[in-house]
Amino acid sequence: MLDQRLSGPVRGGLHAVIGGPGTGKTVAALQFLREGVRAGGRVAMLTQARPADLIDLAHSIGIDLTAHLQAGRWLLVRQGRGRAGPAGHRHLRAAGRGA
Repeated sequence: MLDQRLSGPVRGGLHAVIGGPGTGKTVAALQFLREGVRAGGRVAMLTQARPADLIDLAHSIGIDLTAHLQAGRWLLVRQGRGRAGPAGHRHLRAAGRGA
């Protein structure tokens, strides 16, 4: 329904999902990115969440995030709080690959 209302996402575009705590931003992002992976793409997610929390949330809605991370189809980029290196970000790796 959202795709129809917005005429679909812009291919190759950057998409920001905004809203207050508990409004479903992370769930919507996980579902959106899952569809990108299903279509054969590689996806990335900028987040402040802990990797374990994202993996658990994804699992609760039927997404095997660990498998996508390990296969290199999904990249998590954690926006750090405080000093975390250049531009305040850290790249996260899948469980079993140095996470």
